[in-house]
Amino acid sequence: MKKLVLDTLSPEHINDLLTLLKPHCYQTPTELIYEGHIPRAGYLLLSGEVEFYKKKKLISRIGANHLFGVYELMTNTSLPYTAYIKANSRVLILDKTTIKELILNRKTSELPHVFDLIAG
Repeated sequence: MKKLVLDTLSPEHINDLLTLLKPHCYQTPTELIYEGHIPRAGYLLLSGEVEFYKKKKLISRIGANHLFGVYELMTNTSLPYTAYIKANSRVLILDKTTIKELILNRKTSELPHVFDLIAG
């Protein structure tokens, strides 16, 4: 079974991203990434909660400051779980260009482990 690649960001990195991107608030529960699909974006959860399911069984739950879908987006790998975001949760939606800029503009050692995996 594939492992879910999650990581967190420091407040400094989050503030950097907030100068570039506008947070999106999900008013209703929403399926963000479908099991077995390659995500179209990575996400940074700013507030609220995301749950991960495998065949309709709850596998994991994350809170604020967690990144998800980033590794899978950048490596064109399918997500092994379905990601549901809870109502009133806020995220930053990270596209490939933004993620590449993060990697290029920072020393890799300053970034979370997931970026080390991407930068290879």
